[in-house]
Amino acid sequence: METINAIYKDGVLVLIDKLNLTKLKSKKISVNIIDEELHKNVQINKLTTLYKNIHKSNPFSGIKDVVKWQRKIRIDREISN
Repeated sequence: METINAIYKDGVLVLIDKLNLTKLKSKKISVNIIDEELHKNVQINKLTTLYKNIHKSNPFSGIKDVVKWQRKIRIDREISN
């Protein structure tokens, strides 16, 4: 049995999960109806955790000269002095 998460809104089930229809062919499907506000809060919490993890990893710590780095990566336009 496959489980799919959805939000019921204005008489329509709005699917949250991505579907692989060939995988679901001839299978029994269970649909979980999820509170829209709760879903938004879960998504916000996931994003908050993601941003905190990115911040902790400090991905730009190896860049010694930020201006030089910006000039190198900005090939679409000149950066004024």
